[in-house]
Amino acid sequence: MDAENVFFTSPFEENSERLRVMSAGMADLQQWLRLLIAQGFAGQLEAAETWEHFAARMVDAKLGGIAKRIRLLQAQLGEPDWPEKLLEEVADLYLLSQAFQRRQQLGTLSHYDLAAVMGVHQRKEEVLNDGHHLQGHWLVAGQSFGLEEKINIRRTWLLSDNGTNTALLLDFVWGNNGFQEQWEPGSTWNAELVFYPSAFPQRALAKSRQASEGMPASPSGFLSIEVLLERFAAALAANPWIEVFPALLEGVTPHHISSGWFLSDQQGKIIRLQTNELNGWQLLSLSAGHSIGVFGEWNGISFKPLSVFASNRFVLLQGEGAIRN
Repeated sequence: MDAENVFFTSPFEENSERLRVMSAGMADLQQWLRLLIAQGFAGQLEAAETWEHFAARMVDAKLGGIAKRIRLLQAQLGEPDWPEKLLEEVADLYLLSQAFQRRQQLGTLSHYDLAAVMGVHQRKEEVLNDGHHLQGHWLVAGQSFGLEEKINIRRTWLLSDNGTNTALLLDFVWGNNGFQEQWEPGSTWNAELVFYPSAFPQRALAKSRQASEGMPASPSGFLSIEVLLERFAAALAANPWIEVFPALLEGVTPHHISSGWFLSDQQGKIIRLQTNELNGWQLLSLSAGHSIGVFGEWNGISFKPLSVFASNRFVLLQGEGAIRN
């Protein structure tokens, strides 16, 4: 998909009061990050009030996305490997602050990626009117769920019939409310999707859809782990703040050793799986020692399997075990 084929102007209205407040907040963030590094991480476990106070300052600066990340990171303090996670997040936020400072050197689509991380999102009406439209035949290849500050998040991944395009439908609901639109994994749709502006478009809205049949039992995917890593590197070069990257890995075999679950490809390369025991054993049983296709999310460290293509079947993981013939 052509990422440049959109008609948006920059989300940052220069010389506006909102941008002035955001700029001051980003300068404040940069100073806070430098102080965090200078002080070291050892005392951060006792600094809960300081973190919450700074998150509130980010909200006042109209930087709700950054405030959320700070609160989520604070909640992880003390967990296994928390210093490594904190260092990674500090580096990510510092990169964001530097990119914002130099935004005039970036393209308009990168402005939207910056704005999204900062918590400034496009209205659905604007996206539907001006975004890139793509009509096609789509498979609901997998779903993953999360919870952030009492908000339930559902990521629904769509895979085109030729395997060349993916789309992310991102839904949010508060508390115990259910998601309005149903996208059953394994179902197929003729749908018109409209993508949010981005230097590497992932998120989309479904403008229209109609249930369909005929998706191939095993769509085309990446033929090796090396190809996955190359595509992920290209995606990060376009948008460094991509959190997860969807991929269908063809011809891979699951393995279990004492340190966890892994996938190996036909070239002998392996990647670690982020999965529970139930899904791990389900993968192993579906494979029976043979290669299968696995769709999931890659975060740069581990691969979270969501579904499997094996023996002309679509199999949903995450303990749900739904099978589509």
